[in-house]
Amino acid sequence: MQPNSKIKIYTDGSCRTNPGGVGGWGVVITDDDQNIVSTMSGGEPDTTNSRMELVGVIKGLEVVHLYNLSDSVTVYSDSRYVIDNCIKFTNYPISEADLWERYFTLKDLIKDISHVWLPGHRGTPLQEIADTLATNASGDLKEWLEQKSRNRKRKFNFTRGKTSSTKQDSKPRLKEILSE
Repeated sequence: MQPNSKIKIYTDGSCRTNPGGVGGWGVVITDDDQNIVSTMSGGEPDTTNSRMELVGVIKGLEVVHLYNLSDSVTVYSDSRYVIDNCIKFTNYPISEADLWERYFTLKDLIKDISHVWLPGHRGTPLQEIADTLATNASGDLKEWLEQKSRNRKRKFNFTRGKTSSTKQDSKPRLKEILSE
């Protein structure tokens, strides 16, 4: 990739139950020729769709800045809320102030950032990949949190086992009891 090439970032966010559900974000970063440079995704518990949409933009810009990929970036998103606030900075909830601060710090560090709204789920291949990454990240996190919750519900009881000669073992055995 040439140092001054134009980077394109396709982002999306997902939240299973909005607000307060498990959310995910997805990012696809490409060069001028639409070659994929990087894909990434992640998630957060107890979030909103708007936060995940914005986190996707921030994560993409962080990679561009961190690796000095380009001074010129176009961000594509299907979130009118994110695109409009990135361009005009009209209005945002106080619960997202931390993210907007991160965004504007990155905007000051990268010379040229433009934003393009894309209609969601209309077959734009790289946007669809970002959507899939976000959806999978929220699903994977939801599954992990549910598994973690199930593991917490288990109770453990130490008992003394018996040998074949009916003597008690000197070592306790761990007996797992599942509670519903």
